[in-house]
Amino acid sequence: MWSTIELKFQFQSFDSEEGVDEAILKHVKKWVLSDMNTKWRQWKNELKSQIFDENQTVEQIIENCKDPRVNLDQLKTLVEYWLSSKAMEQSATNRSNRSKLSEPHCTGTRSFPRTVEDLTAESNGIPPTRANVYVRSRTRKDGSIVNSRAAVVVGPERRGRVRCVGAVHTRSSQESGPSQSVQNTEEVEGLKSKVAKLEKLFETCFLPYFQQQRPDLHVPDMDALLRMVDTEATPDAGSASAPINCTSPSLPSANQQNTSGNDTGRQ
Repeated sequence: MWSTIELKFQFQSFDSEEGVDEAILKHVKKWVLSDMNTKWRQWKNELKSQIFDENQTVEQIIENCKDPRVNLDQLKTLVEYWLSSKAMEQSATNRSNRSKLSEPHCTGTRSFPRTVEDLTAESNGIPPTRANVYVRSRTRKDGSIVNSRAAVVVGPERRGRVRCVGAVHTRSSQESGPSQSVQNTEEVEGLKSKVAKLEKLFETCFLPYFQQQRPDLHVPDMDALLRMVDTEATPDAGSASAPINCTSPSLPSANQQNTSGNDTGRQ
């Protein structure tokens, strides 16, 4: 299904004609497939509302369908499922749960992204807040609010959903979307900068001293020293190289420096 969509549509960013990168395309694919799944369920629900009667037989229900887009063989399988005891019980449960909604929206088939687009256009390009979207989606055409519950401040969101941002948006996707990738990139760049500073400090301060103390070893850079340290940590039985002594007696330790400083102060 996705391969067919890629043949018919080209995805590009808003601010340029270049195609989107793989990270963005991954989010686009997830949204498209989820939206197609939603629309497929909505289409079956609409078809059921037009032709289904639980008091009729399968053949009678199929005769009620006049839509040329419907495959009758597939419809027969679907109608048989609708008439099964499992589907009837699930339908009753869903109908009961739907009637208990305390904050139903009144946007009809208009999606939340379209509502956001309308509010943005009305505000001269300024995107609306989620509160703005909530108020618009719960306000009828005559200006009244759907119910008293929607007219007051609502408590914490329920787990797994983010109000007024449309399908596919969950709290985890909102917290780990492209913004998280940007944050990770910034952290990587910061670590690279720190490593570069450490390498410069090693080459200008530590390397000359080390080469003076161990002229028998060829250590051109920090990577070479780290490889030697790794070799010392996991020695090879056939290796005859001398161990690296990073605590040379000629290099005073921190405790020796403190003791020397204290003795000087007492003098």
